[in-house]
Amino acid sequence: MSTPAAASIAATLPPPAPAAPVQALFGVRLGVGLCGVLLAVLISGINENVTKVALADIRGAMGFSVDDGSWIVALYTAMSVSAMAFAPWCAVTFSLRRFAVCMIAAFMLLGMLCPLAPDLLSFLILRALQGLAGGALPPLLMSVALRFLPPGIKLYGLAGYALTATFGPSLGTPMAALWVEYVGWQWAFWQIVPWCAAAIAMVAWGLPQDPLRLERLAQFNGLGLSLGLPALVMLVLGLVQGPRLDWFASPLICMLLGGGSGLLVLFLYNEWSHPLPFFKLQLLANRNLSYALITLGGVLFVLLAVILIPSSFLAKVHGYRPLQTAPLLLWVAIPQLLALPLVATLLNQRRVDARWVQAIGLAMLGLACWMGAQLTTEWNRDNFIVMQLVQIFAQPMAVLPLLMLATGGLAPADGPFASAWFNTVKGFAAVLAGGVLEAATTVRSHFHSTVLVDRLGNAPGLDIGAAPSLGARLHAQVVALTSADLYLLVAMVALALIALIPWLPTRIFPPRAVA
Repeated sequence: MSTPAAASIAATLPPPAPAAPVQALFGVRLGVGLCGVLLAVLISGINENVTKVALADIRGAMGFSVDDGSWIVALYTAMSVSAMAFAPWCAVTFSLRRFAVCMIAAFMLLGMLCPLAPDLLSFLILRALQGLAGGALPPLLMSVALRFLPPGIKLYGLAGYALTATFGPSLGTPMAALWVEYVGWQWAFWQIVPWCAAAIAMVAWGLPQDPLRLERLAQFNGLGLSLGLPALVMLVLGLVQGPRLDWFASPLICMLLGGGSGLLVLFLYNEWSHPLPFFKLQLLANRNLSYALITLGGVLFVLLAVILIPSSFLAKVHGYRPLQTAPLLLWVAIPQLLALPLVATLLNQRRVDARWVQAIGLAMLGLACWMGAQLTTEWNRDNFIVMQLVQIFAQPMAVLPLLMLATGGLAPADGPFASAWFNTVKGFAAVLAGGVLEAATTVRSHFHSTVLVDRLGNAPGLDIGAAPSLGARLHAQVVALTSADLYLLVAMVALALIALIPWLPTRIFPPRAVA
């Protein structure tokens, strides 16, 4: 029995420290777990793009209008980006393996239920929840790579993460085309089931089980969540729906963007002083991380453009369906499986400066876009081959150095915060890039339409009987001129990003050089 003196001494002792996360040696088992998280993240990205490509078939099958279809995409994207901000905190609190398995299982289950929804409201709720589960996965991949991989191969883990920006988006269109054309629109959702089941098994077996850290709930940042979640949702919804509703001419868009911006400012102010924040603003004092976050938006704008511009041009001018456009995207996507490890090997050399590797990658992307700016209405899929070949190494050389710069000089404890910063900016920048690209397309299309119609109206001897064919030729010319303008814009963005390299980022060496 304990004496009163012993009880008094025990009461004065500090509470036991929380259990430290499990530090496992890297091996086959841990490698399988990492591949399971990578598989889940790739499937999440593919699922988002598949639904965008197959949206017309989904709307037709379920009887949704065009307006309804736009909210399907917008809600999924908004919830996905929002989840990226808060997933790292949840993974630390509830353990990485447990949280990953739960999110993958929820993502799979909601995907199975989406085609079975009886009405629009049910479908939107299921799709939004699926976006929340899918968006929680990419930060976990970065956290696993930073925490478990030995220094000598850490860059290869980051190369796996880079696949989500270079490989996954390009694979969505081919997979959508195959399922919708040959099986059925429901399989645009159900295709994820076997892959998610495999990912759950790999993660559950491969990743070590950390102890729960429920003591963190005593410092839960409830105010930050109540400010940050609606801020991100409102901003993303405003950016996705802005082109359709004519931006600030719509009171809804003004409310979403204005209200979201105000809440975001309050959220960041709260994060600065909170003892356990979701975002650690003090990390922005790291020049390399700040540079990576700034440049990430421009790089994603370029990567999105080189996918959307040729696909849109071929569909509008030559009537290509997604299945016919698929080879164009696969020419870049499939070689990434080889190009990314090769670029990681290059960056793992101590004598190689990652900053200039990125400069070369951006210059190559600029060159590819300058080549695309020469397109005419006569171009078909084969005319884009040389551009695609240039992008095979240009894309990983532009993306992987950013990951190296963003994570190289941080302490292990800052890994979850870096993951939250990088993934949230990545998701938000992709949405912003899509809005900017669509707005630029609208402006340049109106400009070229006005100029060409004005010239035709003033042309002497115009054959009115040729009006039907003339209208089709006019449309094709407008699309070609607009696409060329967009390529020039993207090339200038790529070159402008190079100008930041000499003065903002600092030299960083690989975690452990191979040579």
